[in-house]
Amino acid sequence: MTTQDSAPGTPGQNKGGGPLIVGTGVSRRRLVPSPDKAKAWAKQIMQTLVAALILGGAWELLSRLDPSFFPRIIIPPPTEIAQAFVTVLTGDLIWPNLWVTTQETLIAFAIGAGGAFVIGVIISLWKPVKSGVYPLLISIQSTPRSALAPVLIAWFGFGMSSKIALAVLICFFPVLANTVTGLTTVDENAELLMRSMQSSRVQTFWYFRLPNAMPLIFAGLQASLTFALVGAVFGELLGSDQGVGSLIKAASFQLRMDNVFAYLAFLSLVGISLVGIMAFIQRKVTFWSIEEGQEL
Repeated sequence: MTTQDSAPGTPGQNKGGGPLIVGTGVSRRRLVPSPDKAKAWAKQIMQTLVAALILGGAWELLSRLDPSFFPRIIIPPPTEIAQAFVTVLTGDLIWPNLWVTTQETLIAFAIGAGGAFVIGVIISLWKPVKSGVYPLLISIQSTPRSALAPVLIAWFGFGMSSKIALAVLICFFPVLANTVTGLTTVDENAELLMRSMQSSRVQTFWYFRLPNAMPLIFAGLQASLTFALVGAVFGELLGSDQGVGSLIKAASFQLRMDNVFAYLAFLSLVGISLVGIMAFIQRKVTFWSIEEGQEL
């Protein structure tokens, strides 16, 4: 276990005034991928492309043969989906609806993830709260969201509020569970070291527990962000005249399945972009968790 020297009289801080990250030995520096790591990435990309070509070719063939178990009217060939995707991308209909879905997603994520983090910190610091409140939150998490959706729509109406509320419920628990787990699963020897340095409870939390829990918390944030997008679209499918979910519902009613798959592909790209942004923020914030050979 590697630690940085603490300045006299200021437990929990190094000589430069920064936080003391106990139990980590990676300094903040720019890491570059090794040749072996680059080759592994290239190999993985090639394998993914080959698998995608094989699956896409089989899909194209089956869809054009139009067997009863793979009807073309329901599952159009990838070439038609690609044409529909280009039409959707260059049209004027997707962008205002995407903006609505994006607003719902980001607002729900801010409320759900932020509230989950605060509650997770409180639960991890006070055991009576954990024993009393945490089981109730788990019981709420076990309730199917599809069963709560009609209640939320009746409560908040068909506007953005009901979609945000549903997305908040869906994206709340991953951050809560990861926060509680990360803050309560600690190295006892490292915590004893902090106590031996006469660190207060606040300093132990700020300079030891929270930094060590951040990688797990960010994993929950990535999952929560995608769940917020799923919740917003699901709410739009149930009842809305705005958002990408409403476009999917309208296209499915018209049996324009090529447009449905195009909208789904567009949402997949949006989700991947959001996860990529969150992963970039994680690499910048939790720099001590980056392994050697990875790019920061």
